[in-house]
Amino acid sequence: MKIGILKDRTAGFYIGIAAAVVALGSAVAYIATDLGDRTFSMPVFVLMLLAAVLIAVNVFWRNPLGLLPSAFCAAAAVGVQIYVSVPTVTDILNKVNFYGGNHTAAVVFPVLFLAAAVLFVAACFMRQYRDPIAVIYGDENVPD
Repeated sequence: MKIGILKDRTAGFYIGIAAAVVALGSAVAYIATDLGDRTFSMPVFVLMLLAAVLIAVNVFWRNPLGLLPSAFCAAAAVGVQIYVSVPTVTDILNKVNFYGGNHTAAVVFPVLFLAAAVLFVAACFMRQYRDPIAVIYGDENVPD
């Protein structure tokens, strides 16, 4: 038996929920491993947290474009994290320690954030409801 809010959802909706779980989990891990060095940025944490929280809006506000803000936030977080991680990654590639930073975090977190962003974007292109016309027009106003 499904709850009333979730009764007519499709796989695209659940992929969006999985993306939110990945985003929230990676944001929590990101802030938990923050050592205050240059590979961590507070805007990245806020953007990933915002991407995960905006899914709740999509659950209650039945809008076909409800996942777009989450996808934008996750994509922006990926870009900012890659920007902050580049100096540390160049240290890894050149086998020197010039910039410093957490080498593991510089490689792992952009991959985790990118996975969440790809899931958000994939869910954007999938149906969120079983009958989107009935959602837009209401059940009694569906055109024949």
